[in-house]
Amino acid sequence: MKYLCIIGGFDPTGHAGVLRDAQVVQRCGIAAQTLVTALTIQNDRKYFGHHILPTNVFLRSWEALPLKELTAVKIGMLGSLSIVKNLVTQLERLKRVNKRVKVVWDPVFSSSSGGELLPLSAVRWAVKNLTPHCDLVTPNTNEVLQFVKPRSSQPETWCAAFWQKYHVPVYLKGGHLPTRARDWLHDGRKLVILDGQKSGKKIRGTGCYFATAVACGWVQGKSLLVTCQLAKEMMQREFC
Repeated sequence: MKYLCIIGGFDPTGHAGVLRDAQVVQRCGIAAQTLVTALTIQNDRKYFGHHILPTNVFLRSWEALPLKELTAVKIGMLGSLSIVKNLVTQLERLKRVNKRVKVVWDPVFSSSSGGELLPLSAVRWAVKNLTPHCDLVTPNTNEVLQFVKPRSSQPETWCAAFWQKYHVPVYLKGGHLPTRARDWLHDGRKLVILDGQKSGKKIRGTGCYFATAVACGWVQGKSLLVTCQLAKEMMQREFC
């Protein structure tokens, strides 16, 4: 059997984090294993706080995974520098025993309800050390500025700068821009623009939803471009 591993925080509303991921996995009919990094206390209006799980709990959970049967890993909230460092070590080991596995990272550094999900020192370390182990990173237009400092204000330039610096494909989400729901995928060979309808509602967890849908597409054997296109179509049907 092929599995998807979901790594992220628990949001009690179900609108983000591993509960949102689980909704997508169920829709796609994929078998998943879940590793929780933190318990958050929040609703759609306010972030009250969180409890980061001990690193040894994260590592014990990782040991229970069927590593050779993992097809994809989706990373969301990490919570602490210790978890980030240990995750990088585990990904290095995973890719030695399972060379086909794909990793997508949704770099959620803060919650849309107002909470800090990863300290700045951990953000900087993750950007430098976790990014090279990924097969796709899916920042929004705010998060991407932690990765690159482009001189231009054009998203196309941000994507090119990301690839040039990390040699990792990037899917830049434009949902935070006051325009259409335009995204940009740069895979190192070409830049693809994906347009869609922008929802008039304030929706949490769209980043979780998209990255998990991409990971599900990989489990199903689809290419990067196709799985990104299908993930965006899923979101359009769900939220627009």
